[in-house]
Amino acid sequence: HILTAGHCLRNGADTITRVFFILPNNGGILEGTGFSVNPLFDELEPFVGAFAPGDVAVIELSEPVPTGVDIYDLYRETEELGLPTQHYGHGRSGVGDTGATGGANFFYGRTGQNQYDELFEPLIGSPLFEQLIHDFDSGTAANDAAPWWYSPAFLCPTSLENGVGNAGKCNVARGQGGQYRDKGFGEFEVGIAPGDSGGPGFIDGKIAGVHSFGFTYFCGFYTASAPDATCGLDSSYGEMAGDARVSANADWIDAQVADGVSTPIPEPQATGSASTSVGDSASLEITAQGRYFMSQATARHLRLEVKTAPTN
Repeated sequence: HILTAGHCLRNGADTITRVFFILPNNGGILEGTGFSVNPLFDELEPFVGAFAPGDVAVIELSEPVPTGVDIYDLYRETEELGLPTQHYGHGRSGVGDTGATGGANFFYGRTGQNQYDELFEPLIGSPLFEQLIHDFDSGTAANDAAPWWYSPAFLCPTSLENGVGNAGKCNVARGQGGQYRDKGFGEFEVGIAPGDSGGPGFIDGKIAGVHSFGFTYFCGFYTASAPDATCGLDSSYGEMAGDARVSANADWIDAQVADGVSTPIPEPQATGSASTSVGDSASLEITAQGRYFMSQATARHLRLEVKTAPTN
């Protein structure tokens, strides 16, 4: 079985006709015979786009992978925050000062380190949004994005204006007092870019996260004090990324492996309504409907720019 992102199998395609798994070291190609996408992703994606929780999918292969191909366990603990993570992907390349300027490469993967700084829930205001959030650090405080996003100014501006202090959900922000500031892993620090979707974030050699989305602030709100090294979403220093949390989806993943996936390949032609995927590049506007899912702080201060990676 292959663990990937749900949107890789939903990204604007009416049907899935073939899925290939290319083995390393010229080991050949295996075909997928079926897949399942977490129903939570399908239910919420039309409303919140790339931010939909449950962005995981399981692909079933035609035969077991050969001996010698690494197989990875799931990270099932819920202590992911602050632990070193190793990330892999085949997405666009570049350097943090200017962002992703090179193309993705299906045959050439990259790896580096980061850590999960926070959950998405404090920004959104709903416990359904348990994604693991990590920022792309430059080694300087100027691009340390996690404390900027998880500050009281964004999480509870009303309490600050009223002189109430850091009440309620503001207390969950680890960055607000500076105790969770982190400047990264130097030359080994990485962020995710378009094309990295579905790739893994490892903790202790186990899959803890599945690369899902990236976000930054709307350029109209760009200020000298904001952490993004460039204006706009381009995988530069100071941007944020979210991974689907494997520990929160582990039971569902186990069920697909044990009981079989739900959708055969080729996928039957859809007879219902068309997919409403965010697609390769889109903006998620804060609308009246969006405010139901977004925290009031985010709705008041920002329009989030969202980009999902294209399917390989």
